[in-house]
Amino acid sequence: MITNDLQPLSIVDNVGFVEYTKKLQPLYSLPNRKVLSNTMLPFKYNEVRKKLHYLLNIVTHISVTTDMWTSDSQKSFLSVTSHFVRDNKMISAVLSTKEILGNHTSQNIATELKLIFDEWSVFDKIVTVVSDNGANIKKAIIEMLQKHHHPCVAHTLNLCVIDAIKAVPQVTVLITKCRAIVTYFNHSSQATEKIKNMQKQMGVTELRLKQDVPTRWNSTLIMMERICLVKEPLSAIITSLPNSPDFLNSSEWETLLDYTNLFKPVEAMTTELSGENYPTMSLVVPLIRGLQYAVRNRKMKTVEGESLKSRLLEVVWRRLGQLESDKMCAKSTFLDPRFKKIAFGNEIYANNTTKWLVEEVTSLIRQQNTSVSTNTPREASVDKSEVSLWDLLDVRVAEAKTICQNAPNVNANIQLEQYLRQNFVDRSNNPLDYWNRSQSTFPELYMLSKKYLCIPATSVPSDRVFSRAGQIINDRRNRLKGDKLDMIIFLNSNLNIEGV
Repeated sequence: MITNDLQPLSIVDNVGFVEYTKKLQPLYSLPNRKVLSNTMLPFKYNEVRKKLHYLLNIVTHISVTTDMWTSDSQKSFLSVTSHFVRDNKMISAVLSTKEILGNHTSQNIATELKLIFDEWSVFDKIVTVVSDNGANIKKAIIEMLQKHHHPCVAHTLNLCVIDAIKAVPQVTVLITKCRAIVTYFNHSSQATEKIKNMQKQMGVTELRLKQDVPTRWNSTLIMMERICLVKEPLSAIITSLPNSPDFLNSSEWETLLDYTNLFKPVEAMTTELSGENYPTMSLVVPLIRGLQYAVRNRKMKTVEGESLKSRLLEVVWRRLGQLESDKMCAKSTFLDPRFKKIAFGNEIYANNTTKWLVEEVTSLIRQQNTSVSTNTPREASVDKSEVSLWDLLDVRVAEAKTICQNAPNVNANIQLEQYLRQNFVDRSNNPLDYWNRSQSTFPELYMLSKKYLCIPATSVPSDRVFSRAGQIINDRRNRLKGDKLDMIIFLNSNLNIEGV
C-alpha cells in the first residue's frame, strides 16, 4: 500500500485504518510507523535494488534520463532513470530520486550524477544522457562528466509550439480570452451549474471546462478543444451571467478551430515519443518528416491560422531539422528494421549513417578477431600422410575465414548490405523481436541495435518520477525525508519490472 498506492507511512497510526485492519483480522498486529519506516521499507528496497543491480551488471549498454524538480516545500530533487534492452524487451527503471542541497550549479549536478552512476556501476556503460536544454545540466553532462548529451525532443517540441504562437499576436490574444473564460467558470459555482443544466437541456454530454498550465502547451490544446466541444451551451448562457468575461466572436471561433486542427499532429508526436516500453529514439527522424508533411497539408480557414502554420513549419525545421544528421538519432533509425534508410528525407544523411555504422561494425569485428587470435590455441600437428575426405573443404573454409579476418571492413559492408536487402518489418511490430531472430545472421548489428534502440527520445520518464513525487510530498507527508522518498519512488517504479 505504501509503495504501490503511495499511501503515507502514517497510515498505520490512523484510527480508521487500525479499526479496519482489526475487522479484517483481529489477530494481526500492525507494524508501527517506526518499524515500517526504518525496517520494512529499507529491507524491501535493498531486496529489489540487489536484483536491479544484477540486471544492470549483465547488460552492455544503457541510456539514462535526468531532470530536476522543486517541491511545494522548496526541496530540490534530481531524478535518474535507466533504459536498456534485456531479452529483446525494453526495460525502464528508476535509479534514484535524490535531494539536492545547495545551488543548482553544473558542478553540483555533475557530482550528484557521478555518485548515482558509480553507485549503480553504470558510468562506463552509458550511451547518452537525455535531459532538457538547461545550461547547467548540459554543462554538467558534456563538460564535467564528458558524456554524450541528447536534448529531450518533447521539450524541443514544446518550444516549437511556444515560438510559433508568440509569432502570431492574434493567437496569443485568443488563448488569453479562452483562459479567462475557463477561469471564470472554475471560480463560479453559479456559472458551472448553468452550463451543466444547459447541456442537459440540449441532450449533449456533460463536460466541464479544463484549465491549462501555461508552461505545457498540450494542456492549452486540451483547454481549447474542450471549449470547442461546449461551444453551443456556452454561447447560450454566457450573456446571462453576471460579470462574464469577453466572449469569442465568429472569426475567433474559426481561428480556434484552426489552432486545434494544426496542433493535433504535434500532440500525437509527443505522445508517441513519450513511451517507455518500446524504442523511441528511432522514431524521431520519421516522425519529424511526418509532422512536417501533416502540418503542410492542414487546411487553414483563417489568415491567423495560415500565419501560425507557416511559423510552425519554420520553427520545427530550425529546431528539429538537424536531428536527421545527429549520430544517435540517425543510427537508431537506421537500425530499426521498420525504417532503415527510407525514413531519411535527405539521402546524404542516410549515406553518412551507413558509413558510421560500417566503421563501428568494422571496429567490433577487429576486436573479436583479436580476441579469437589471442585466445585460440594452436592446432596440434597432424600427420598428413593420411588424407581425409574433408581436407579440401577444411582448407577452403580456413581460407575464407582468413579473408574475412583480414578484411573486417569488407565483412562490415556485406553485413550492412544484407541487412538493407531484408524485407521491412511491419510498423506495428516490435523491432527488438526482429533483432532477436537475426542475432546470428547479423551479430555485430545485433549488438549495435541494443546500444542505440535503448535510447529514449525524451526525458518524460524523469518527469513521471516527479509526478509521483508530487503525490507523495503533500500536506500529509511534508516532513518525509529524502532517503525515504527515494525508496518509495524506487519501489513504486521498479517492483513490476521483469526480472526484478
